[in-house]
Order: sequence, then C-alpha cells, then structure tokens
Amino acid sequence: MAEELRFFVRIGLFCGGAAAVYALVSHDVVGTILLGFVPAAIALFVAPAARRLHEPARRDTDRVGAKGAPGGFLGRFVGFSEPDQPATLEIEEEPLAHSSMWPLAGAVAGLLVSAGLLFGAWFWAPGAALGAVAAWRWLHQLDG
Repeated sequence: MAEELRFFVRIGLFCGGAAAVYALVSHDVVGTILLGFVPAAIALFVAPAARRLHEPARRDTDRVGAKGAPGGFLGRFVGFSEPDQPATLEIEEEPLAHSSMWPLAGAVAGLLVSAGLLFGAWFWAPGAALGAVAAWRWLHQLDG
C-alpha cells in the first residue's frame, strides 16, 4: 500500500482512539461524534483506494498468517511491513521558480481583502488591487 494511504489510516486509528478516550472522560456527545467522523470519513475514502491498489497484485502472501507475510494484510495496511514493490513516491525533479516577493504580496492582498469584508472598502479595495498586481507578476515570473 502506498505510504500516503497508510498515513491516513494511522490518522484514522489515532482519531478513533482519541474519540473513545474523549467519550469516556468528557461525556460530551457532540465532540465524540465529531471525532468519530474523522475515522469514518477516512475509511470511506481510503478503503476504495486501498482495494484498487491491492487488486492487481493479489498473492498468497496477502492472507494473514501466510508464510513470508509478517502481520499479513493488516500489518501492511497499517504500515508495519511492506511487500517487495517499486517505490510509489518517486518524483521527477522540476525546475523551481526563482525566489520573489509576489507570493508574499499575494498573501498580504488576501489579508487585506479578508479584513475588508469586516471593516469596509478602504481595506479590500487596495487589497484587490495588490492581489491583481501580485497575481499578474507572479504568473509572468514563471514564464521565464
């Protein structure tokens, strides 16, 4: 299983345990339900991806207790053992853009526009102008 999927499985297991402890300690129904939604949502989205990932490579070692499979499928699902597979996290190196101030200017523009929603046009108008200039300059910087 890809490391990305295992990462979400571990988060789901942690939040499930945290929800159980939270339910026992706090007796808060709403917080327990919200913490319980995290593993449920992760299971909803990770299970189909894990199933698609394992379907083409089914072997006898996928069964729990089979020879050569310490921990079996569950051990690999949580991330304790890895079958012999090519690395799935290989990335191609791409050229990085030169450092510039335009991402920071875009963040400041977003801050001004957000503050303008609370305090009025005298914040969001300069923020929108700065955002337009920052976006224009940032995108044209990537061309070369």
